[in-house]
Amino acid sequence: MALALGERGEIAPDDWQVFADTGVGHLLAISGLHVSLVAGAIGALVGVMWRRAGCQRFPLALWWPAPKAAAVAGLVAAIGYGAVAGWGVPARRAVGMVAIVVVALLSGRFAAPSYALAWALAVIVAFDPWAVVAPGLWLSFGAVAALVLAGRRWRPGASGRRRGAVDPARGGRPGAGRHGAREAGRHSAPRRAWTVVARATRAQFAVTIGMVPLSLAWFGAVPLLGPVANAVAIPVMTLVVTPLALLSLVLPAVLAQWTLAVAHWVVVWLAEWLAWLASGPGAVWRAGVAPTWVLAMAVAGAVVVLMPFPRWMRGGLAGFMGWRCAGFVLIAPAWFASPPRPGAGDFRVTMLDVGQGNAVLVETATRTLLFDAGPPMGARTDAGRRVIVPYLRALGVRQLDRLVVSHAHDDHFGGARSVLRAYPDAQVFSSLPGEHRVRRAARDHRTCLAGQQWTWEGVTFRFLHPDPSALRAGWAGRAGPNSVSCVLKVSNERHGALLAADAQAPQERAMLARFGSELHANVLLAPHHGSETSSTLAFVKAVAPEHVVFQTGYRNRFRHPRPSVVERYRAAGAAVWDSAVHGGVRFSLNRNGIEAESFREQRRRYWHAEIIAAP
Repeated sequence: MALALGERGEIAPDDWQVFADTGVGHLLAISGLHVSLVAGAIGALVGVMWRRAGCQRFPLALWWPAPKAAAVAGLVAAIGYGAVAGWGVPARRAVGMVAIVVVALLSGRFAAPSYALAWALAVIVAFDPWAVVAPGLWLSFGAVAALVLAGRRWRPGASGRRRGAVDPARGGRPGAGRHGAREAGRHSAPRRAWTVVARATRAQFAVTIGMVPLSLAWFGAVPLLGPVANAVAIPVMTLVVTPLALLSLVLPAVLAQWTLAVAHWVVVWLAEWLAWLASGPGAVWRAGVAPTWVLAMAVAGAVVVLMPFPRWMRGGLAGFMGWRCAGFVLIAPAWFASPPRPGAGDFRVTMLDVGQGNAVLVETATRTLLFDAGPPMGARTDAGRRVIVPYLRALGVRQLDRLVVSHAHDDHFGGARSVLRAYPDAQVFSSLPGEHRVRRAARDHRTCLAGQQWTWEGVTFRFLHPDPSALRAGWAGRAGPNSVSCVLKVSNERHGALLAADAQAPQERAMLARFGSELHANVLLAPHHGSETSSTLAFVKAVAPEHVVFQTGYRNRFRHPRPSVVERYRAAGAAVWDSAVHGGVRFSLNRNGIEAESFREQRRRYWHAEIIAAP
């Protein structure tokens, strides 16, 4: 169904990751391949029928040329197929280009590929302006634009002599006339095969280079083995799987099951090979998201590498290679981009917006810790896959050093396994019982206990809860999971941040009795999302935060944070942040003080609804 109608909801998330890491995800979109097959098949069928239709004295082909009738039929088929497939951006682009070519044919004009592509883009953006904020439009049009740009240079016969032309050097004899072509054809099968392979290789090179800036901009990754994967996957999908899948739509059920069985067997074999390919080291190059000017420079570099140059600009092989090398130099900064990290002794705390749940990223000069992994988001995805892993990769994080899962509620561990799949070497600290699935997924697991601490580049991490007796009571079922929440304090010489997870009043009193004034922190992750069962007055006074963050979902069913709790912190002089209102919030704790910024305020969009904070 994914190949025939674009219905991809049943594809497993792990399979999507394999397709992304090998660069073959485009083959599952309803794109030019599918539309051209449908349009070409229907057009050819109508063309044959049109030539034979009509009476002997007045055949239809005399009334209207068969090629034009076939072109219109192909366009109608393409439009119908695009509608059935849901009008994704690649389908709209392909149908738009078919429409431009058909209109040009009907009007007796030549439609250059670049003009057809430009008109298709203009029509799509005119009818769907928001398409420009989706990666599908950029990737779909970018790939075709790279082929069009490079195709001018690699078009057969562009720089050679026209076939059949008279060769003065051979005494006026035809160098490749009809007879000469026939004679040469007897010995040119290997040459034709080599030409096909060379063209396919050059086309793949063009798409690979053209996609590098766009892949880095949208995903922060480039599948290094993409050319190898596509060299196998494209012919298999083009010549075998896609035609069989489309054929099954029109065949009777008895015959369709056989074509689908063959297509299924081929897809299973291909998927297993792609999974093996993606599992190897160095399959994907990952980089942080670069600034806009760096990405623009990379796009210019890709154009320089692919575009044809006038003869006077080439200057021989050295000049030719010089231009190409200059293009690669322009691409290089985006390839190695990485946002700046805190300085030695400083740290940064980012409270991610994951809805009703906790997910906090702590960065030092060279190390990264994630505190909780957010909630599940439906049956097939979670905050780890949707929010946390993309954010880590946008930062250029290649190794997550530690993952803390505070306790066994799914709004805290829901995305943990997705995080561990992306960063399998992360060391895990948690209060989870031994049989928990997240604990089993971790390669290196340790139980968090009050008093444990370590230091990274002048930044100290210390657990303040739970103690062994509380942990035993929680595991024995005498207390709920909240009672064994891991509470972590992060501090340097000047500032501190306290991540309180779902600690409640009894746990707050226990920490007050043991640590007292050591609870003071400039930034506080509010206990239990701001419920009335936590944030006691004594705890708020002991911590005395300058900033308090409530990680809550918009209009959540628990009505967190409670107004009385919010007022308690405001009365203590704390600035209040709510992820449902402000989005993600980032704090930089450095020698110059504390810098706070809201993602929603820093990256405002006109479509953002105006949300009023709770009183």
